[in-house]
Amino acid sequence: DGVAENQLADVLNMEIDVATGKLQTVSGTVDVFESENIFAAMYDKINNLILLVKNDKQVYFADFEGNISSSLGTLTGNLYPKFVEWENGIIIASGGNLQYFDGAELKTLNSSPFLILNGENQQVTMENSAADNVFVRSGRIGFTSGSKIYYSAVGDENFWLDNSNSSKTAKWIEVGYKDGGNIKGVASLANDVLILKDNNKVYRLAGENKNWQLAEIGNNFECRSRLSFCKVGDDVFVLGGDECYLIQNNFYGTMRAENLALQIKSEVQKLSINAVVKFLPSLWQVWILGKDGNVLVFDLRLNSWWKRKFNAEIIDVFEVSDKMFRVKQKNVQNDK
Repeated sequence: DGVAENQLADVLNMEIDVATGKLQTVSGTVDVFESENIFAAMYDKINNLILLVKNDKQVYFADFEGNISSSLGTLTGNLYPKFVEWENGIIIASGGNLQYFDGAELKTLNSSPFLILNGENQQVTMENSAADNVFVRSGRIGFTSGSKIYYSAVGDENFWLDNSNSSKTAKWIEVGYKDGGNIKGVASLANDVLILKDNNKVYRLAGENKNWQLAEIGNNFECRSRLSFCKVGDDVFVLGGDECYLIQNNFYGTMRAENLALQIKSEVQKLSINAVVKFLPSLWQVWILGKDGNVLVFDLRLNSWWKRKFNAEIIDVFEVSDKMFRVKQKNVQNDK
């Protein structure tokens, strides 16, 4: 009785045909290739390759015909890898040193420790830093570690020496000095950088080094994990403990953004602590990858929620041109 005419009590593997406004079954899938023990996958669109990470953190690349390389090396950290496009490939952050896949080799960068040149006597201070998140800003590689953001030198992913006498060398900034929180996520937007912290505070970093403007814009935004947010155009979609919200680029006050998940609170609470959130631009949908093949889908055009169910847990999802690829665990029962 409490379901409105434009709502559904339960719907699975269906969505709205935007052209007709009617329900339709979602598209099916076709297996492209199989590989054992996949921990993570990263699509390198510069080289049109998929980087596969196995459970032992060994890294391989594969094409879309199912050809897989020999091992390129091992991740420097144990976290689920995050990455960003850079020059000839992608920069990867997994909780250790940054790594660079240039289309052929997996190279470890000199990002840890970060070096700071101090005083007239040219004394160098070392600052240990493990990369949790990575992004590109103004020709620099940026990564987060603890409560700080570190930037490489301009145009040089291997130069991490901060010399205060030069604006082109590596730089760093502490976000929320002594506020008791560490950075969970960072999103590089058109004009500034949005930073999510584990104490539920949100900061906005505008401008460039020496003219940085850091402002706290919210203090009650929970982000579930470093994987639980994504950029949607120039906005940021965030998954919290039992809520979801879209932090819009015109959000500069200290008020709270609208909770988009008020009517599906119980479904959100079922999600794992490290639930992956991905934006699929061609569908205008945000996918939240749940357990046992369950996926929550938020349609940005209709402001509506949908459920999908696969025969195995979805590890990741990404788009290549007009096709969508799902990376899933092998289903023992169906042998796929």
